[in-house]
This record gives sequence, structure tokens and C-alpha cells, in this order.
Amino acid sequence: MRSVISSIHPFHSRRRHRADRWNLPELANFQTGLMNYFIDDFKINRRLVYFVVSRHMQPRTNSIKEHILNTGRGLVAQRGFGGMGLNELLKSASVPKGSFYHYFASKEDFGCKLLEQYMLQYLTRLDEILNTDGPNARARLMHYWSLWVRTQTSGDACAQCLIVKVGAEISDVSDEMRGILELGTRQIGARISQAIAEGQVDRSISKAVQSNLLGTALYEMWLGASLMAKLSRTRAPFHNVMKTTEFLLPSPAQNPKKKS
Repeated sequence: MRSVISSIHPFHSRRRHRADRWNLPELANFQTGLMNYFIDDFKINRRLVYFVVSRHMQPRTNSIKEHILNTGRGLVAQRGFGGMGLNELLKSASVPKGSFYHYFASKEDFGCKLLEQYMLQYLTRLDEILNTDGPNARARLMHYWSLWVRTQTSGDACAQCLIVKVGAEISDVSDEMRGILELGTRQIGARISQAIAEGQVDRSISKAVQSNLLGTALYEMWLGASLMAKLSRTRAPFHNVMKTTEFLLPSPAQNPKKKS
């Protein structure tokens, strides 16, 4: 068995059989090569080979899937979903085509998994901001918008909002991908509405506003401002939407001092 593995992976003997030292592309090539070796040369049942190899490599194969998703995220952020070719993704990730189709049924399926990963990470980060940063709910919300401006104007495509980048594009080509983004945006709007309601409780936001409507409206405004900023290539849309947000999230009016 050792000679078989060494013939498939030339670095195996030098690395003393320690899979934790392999990088992800090497691991993907090794797994695919090992499966094909037993299937083609020994005519062993494909399902049996897959079961044995996948069970042995499971902790690492999950890392390979994440590696493909993270590589694809960078490419989609730069070129859009349609502009990213599958061959370009495989080359950039340094994984064989077989490894890609082991995790994703198609490019569309890859896009769905990518958007699910993105929305989960976005919502997790949003929860951290709205629950930990700032002295009160209004301050936490304004901090969130400030971070939005910072990331969207950073020049780093990977840090910018993926919804703004691919939302309109994928809505016309994949109903499943559109549904993932639509659900994610509703969840974001709901979290912002909840933060506004919390601000009314801690008295940092006026009770005159309707939190259930304003949260979604503000999020939609910021998506629109991000699109306009791309078109104008200026920060003016962010300046305008920030001023509007401050106006729509008023602090409670100070009680006038009573005359003595």
C-alpha cells in the first residue's frame, strides 16, 4: 500500500505520511488519484472506494470545499458570477475538475453554496456589530453604516458587498440563487428593524418611527446608494444616504427645561 500511495503522490515518503502537511491542491490531487487507481487498476466498486477514501480524508476534504468556495468568492467579487469561468476557478484553486464535481453538482450549485456561505458570514458579523459595538442601539446602527461605507470604498473587491455585485445578474439566470439572496436580504432588514426597536427601548431612537418598516427601507436605501456609488465612482451617494439615515433615526427630543 505504501508503494501505491508513493506512486500517486511523489511527496508522500518525504513527508512521512503526514497528511496535515499537504496543501489543499496536493490533497485534492492525491484523493482523486487514489480513487482512480483502485477503480481503474483493481476494478473495485466505485462506491466502496469513495466510501473508504472519503471517510479517511473527511476532515481535510471539508477544507478543500472551503478552499474552492473562498477562491471562487474572490473571482466572483472581481468579475461577477457570469464572468468567472469554471476552468479559471479550477486553475486558481489548483484543484482537478473531479474534486469540484465531488462537492458541487454544477456551476449553479457552486453559486448557491457560495451565496449561502456569504449570507451566513454576513449575518454572523451583523449580529456581532448590533449586539456588541456601541453604547446604545442607535450608535451600533450608525457604526454598521460607517463600516458599510468603509468596505464599499476600500478598493478591495473581496471586502465589498456581494449582493450589490451579483444581485441583479443572478436574479435573471438562477431562481434558486435569487431565492437565497432574497431570503438573506429579508433577514438583514429584520435585524435592522429589531435594532431600531431596541433603540426605542433604550431611548436612543425616537418612538415616532415605525421600526418594522424602517429597517427594511434603510437597508434598501443603502443597497441603492452602493449601486449609485459604483456608477458615479464617487462617495457622494454614501454621504447622502448617511445624512438621510441620521434624519430617519432621530434621537428622542430633549425635554425642555421648566422655567423656575
